Amino acid sequence: MSIVILNAGPRKNFNTAKLLKEAQRGAAESGAETEYINLYDYNFKGCLSCFACKRKGATTNGLCAIKDDLRPILEKCLNADGVIIGSPVYFSYPTGVFRSFFFFFLFPCHTYLVDKENGGLKRYLNKTIPVGVIFTMNCPKEWMEQYNYHVILEDNVKSLNHVFGYAESIYSCDTYQFTDYSKYDIDLFDETHKAQVRETQFPKDMQSAYDMGKRISKGEYKKSDNEISIRYEDGRSETIFKTVSHIDTDRHMSDLINAYKDACNDDEINKMLLIPCFIIDFLAIHPFTDG
Repeated sequence: MSIVILNAGPRKNFNTAKLLKEAQRGAAESGAETEYINLYDYNFKGCLSCFACKRKGATTNGLCAIKDDLRPILEKCLNADGVIIGSPVYFSYPTGVFRSFFFFFLFPCHTYLVDKENGGLKRYLNKTIPVGVIFTMNCPKEWMEQYNYHVILEDNVKSLNHVFGYAESIYSCDTYQFTDYSKYDIDLFDETHKAQVRETQFPKDMQSAYDMGKRISKGEYKKSDNEISIRYEDGRSETIFKTVSHIDTDRHMSDLINAYKDACNDDEINKMLLIPCFIIDFLAIHPFTDG
């Protein structure tokens, strides 16, 4: 189990970095091998629209064709069991470094092929790479909602969810922006209030990041097919139910989790009915070799 942690912010020891390191601790304490990378240390630009990854017969294998500083990091992410990336939010958007990485990571694994059987677009990957995203911002939560920051930011998360099978996010708002406010020309934010938020809310955000690290570093699904069978007293056995193949388990589990989350947010669905529905679908997939 390997988890790649990516800091897409310029500061290596401030809010975003602290939350990412707490997520790293959560993953490590769950038994995962982790690697922490500061993206600002590497030289790369944005997508060049060469479309090498979309050509017929392309052999890029889900990687950007450009061989720059980012390519080895992209290979690590594609081979990892999970990725967690964090970014501060500047004027409604994550950093340019975040977006550049986002394009390189996402687009080569994104297809323009219609899934005629299930609807939507086909997925390039036959596995799930859980992705956690941590957004930090100076503005208070009510401002974030007022200016629709969360709507803009969640579009990134939705794209990651589609391409890699699962993505989730957490927001840390009203963060402490300077170590010494007296040195800066600013009266929009009150340092006393910021200090209070840092003392009361930021520890909760740290806990959320830690929990994310534990969730992203979940156990592996089955590596071979299994089935439900019955064994008779005379030694004969009979298969009574074939479960989802190990190749399709990642995709089906991701679909089940996302469908469950959507149903939980649907006020017209009786939540008590979700429990047996989830259990039946889970047993039909039978995602683990130990049952």
